[in-house]
Amino acid sequence: MDVYARSFMRFMRILMATFHRSDAFVFNTDLSKLGSGHTRLSEADFERVLNRLGKGWLGGTRIAQSLGTFIDNHMMNCVDNKTTVLIFSDGCDTAKPVELAERVKIIRRCAGKLVWVNPLLGRFEPGEVDKFMDPVVPYIDCYLSAHNLDSLTTLEQELLS
Repeated sequence: MDVYARSFMRFMRILMATFHRSDAFVFNTDLSKLGSGHTRLSEADFERVLNRLGKGWLGGTRIAQSLGTFIDNHMMNCVDNKTTVLIFSDGCDTAKPVELAERVKIIRRCAGKLVWVNPLLGRFEPGEVDKFMDPVVPYIDCYLSAHNLDSLTTLEQELLS
């Protein structure tokens, strides 16, 4: 995730500046809130935030645990039936895939739409088994790749619809 996490965090910074009613969280081994104040930081200060938050990405992600923290501590204040929840992740979790699927199912029940952007998705052959994401996909409204410009254009269209 370290390879593309910085790009996604910069993208989220732009989304937060564009959509004023937005919240962003990042996770690796723990969940951290990336508040809207980050949109006002200088590029150098934002880079320091990225360096601080990026520690632990190479140690394996705890997605299910992080989403559980989000559900317990933030979801009631951030998510309703008009909310689009956007998750950028390859889905490679240290927990069992069924645990991740259960957390995603809870979030989906509260959200208007759940979009999952997986930068590895474009690298798989269609129909190829993905032991991490296959149990999760039934609870996602839109499952997109992010491996090229065309896939990012599709993401843009999904966010604007």
